[in-house]
Amino acid sequence: MRIVLSVLVLCALVVGQDATTRPKRPGLSLPPARPGAGHINLRTERWIAMDGAVRTEVRATWSIFEYPAYKKALGDPQEVLRRILPASPIALEKEPPRAEFDDDTGTLILERTEIGDVRADAEGGRSYRVEDGPDFVEIRGAAGRPSVVFKEAGALFGMPYEGKQTVFVPQLSSSTTFDPVTRLVRWTPARLATKPAPARLSLKILPAERVLTGAYKAYGFEGPHFVGRVVISNAGPGRPTKLRVRHRVEGYSEWSPWLKFADLASGETIVAPLHPVFSAATAQLRSDTPANLMVEWTYVDGDGAERADSDGEKLVLLGGNEFIFCRSTTGLTTFADQYDNAALLAAWVSRDDAIIREVAALGAKRAGGAAANEGNYAAIATLKGLYELMVANDITYQHPPALADTTLSFDNGNVQNVKYPRDVLRDRSGTCIDLAVLYASMLHATGLPAYLCIIPGHCFPVVGLPDGGLAAVEVTGVGGGGRMGADAATFGDVFLYGMKELEKALMGPHVLVDLRHQWTHGVSCPELPAVGPEYTSKKPLREKIDPEKQATLSAIREQAIKDLVGVHDIALKDAAGNMSNAVLKIAVAVDAKTFLLEMKTSGSLPVGDGNSVEVELVQVFEGRSLLSALKCRGLRKSAKVKATGEQLVLAPDFMEIERWGDGFLGYVLLAGSEAKPEKLEIVAPKN
Repeated sequence: MRIVLSVLVLCALVVGQDATTRPKRPGLSLPPARPGAGHINLRTERWIAMDGAVRTEVRATWSIFEYPAYKKALGDPQEVLRRILPASPIALEKEPPRAEFDDDTGTLILERTEIGDVRADAEGGRSYRVEDGPDFVEIRGAAGRPSVVFKEAGALFGMPYEGKQTVFVPQLSSSTTFDPVTRLVRWTPARLATKPAPARLSLKILPAERVLTGAYKAYGFEGPHFVGRVVISNAGPGRPTKLRVRHRVEGYSEWSPWLKFADLASGETIVAPLHPVFSAATAQLRSDTPANLMVEWTYVDGDGAERADSDGEKLVLLGGNEFIFCRSTTGLTTFADQYDNAALLAAWVSRDDAIIREVAALGAKRAGGAAANEGNYAAIATLKGLYELMVANDITYQHPPALADTTLSFDNGNVQNVKYPRDVLRDRSGTCIDLAVLYASMLHATGLPAYLCIIPGHCFPVVGLPDGGLAAVEVTGVGGGGRMGADAATFGDVFLYGMKELEKALMGPHVLVDLRHQWTHGVSCPELPAVGPEYTSKKPLREKIDPEKQATLSAIREQAIKDLVGVHDIALKDAAGNMSNAVLKIAVAVDAKTFLLEMKTSGSLPVGDGNSVEVELVQVFEGRSLLSALKCRGLRKSAKVKATGEQLVLAPDFMEIERWGDGFLGYVLLAGSEAKPEKLEIVAPKN
């Protein structure tokens, strides 16, 4: 008879009073739905006018039982509007946004009208991009106004929702289509017969306040990063045709290809973002540099006359290492406004630097050499190896001298200098951003997905685990007076701190920069000069921690081992957050070199064919201390079936366990299994 211990099958155990599960979806902190509660009915309508304006209305309706609690928890509807229906980075606001609760229907109503998200092309068509997510259903054309219908489902405000989204194109439009690849709704606008007459065409240049030259490549791609916008409006009765616009940044880019628009209706406005292809020399600037953003345009007027003109505005190009989190220093009403440049930090994380590859290889060696993406066990071992390599090489946190508030690591409204990872290694110090960028670069070099998490005044690295979850490390714990004090902290402490920090961040204002996504969408690293080992020759890289620092860390670890002595009652949660029926009793006895650990489990366990039995399982491990972990080899394992008293002798397992703060981190790998360990949360009371 073979019994599988379901609650421990291949588990990475996170044990502790404040232990975390896989981070939840970002969102507002709201009351949980009642068992058996319904869902949100979500309706989104986008009305596109002939002048190019788009009015978006979102209606979220709760049941009469859920509505009062959610209205109270959501608070100011204007804040909800800014988070759920944010302003477009390209378009201009045409009317003040609307956000209010309708108590009679139990509905939250959000409305925003902007002009500039409709694109015109050289063939006379127009298009509007629908966000990823909603599934296309059909195209309707009732009453001379075509509409494109989508359905969607998901989670919003902590509750499931189902809904419909409809995009209404302008009246009398024809040839309406939807492209599922580009997500573009396309149509041909109606062209009413008019007498030949001149247009009153105006073109206004809106330059970006600052351009980050360290991320110069990103500005050359279609997307949210641009050096400015041109707003083109036709206030006259005529319809200009063959409109062309091009631009350049004098001294730093060539003229762009012509942007071509077939025509512009009377009263219509289009907004075109400007994406120059900068020369590589742009990244060599070392301080603020003024530059001219020049724009030229030509068109055939409604009366047949050919016209041309040009204009320009000043730009400020920041130095190659200079970074600022916000595009504009005015109108910063939301967290999203204050950190809308955050994704450009991906340009500072080295993707293919030989120096970083060398350092990451040393960190992987400390972790035992296993491939980091083989499973959670190997991934966390790699995190540990990389962190301890930073400690071994005396890399420390450096608080920005101009920032008086020591609880913050940067001021998002100020320009700051961000180092490339190789320069952090050379200097052996960096701000929280510098250390996070270095650690993320090393994570990428080991094959693990890396992220940067930005919260108000702080940045820390996050890693994607093989099971799909996220983990974080507070790398300012290397020492130097960061969030964890002047002395270097153990990996266990910085991991536990990072996990708590990540859980809190994901439930509040934050930006999680997916580095792989940004790299593949144009936010690329600049070319760095080729350097050899001499780049860090003044302080050669060390694999091992120096004896004095090692003695300090060893004393911390020895205390952690002593803290294991005793009996610990533990309740388990699975990865989905459900409590299991099993209760673990861990009894530990430690001598100078080895220890014995007895683990008792009681619960309902499957035995095949859909059946289960109640058992009591006892396993004894013998282990020894290795670095900060206690590695355990199973000596014996037995199970007693409660109903029959039958005693079963089973193959012993392997365990690694470590004391972290108020809890433990550990893994149990069942004997004979070919699968890899996965995370499991365990909540334990303080002893």
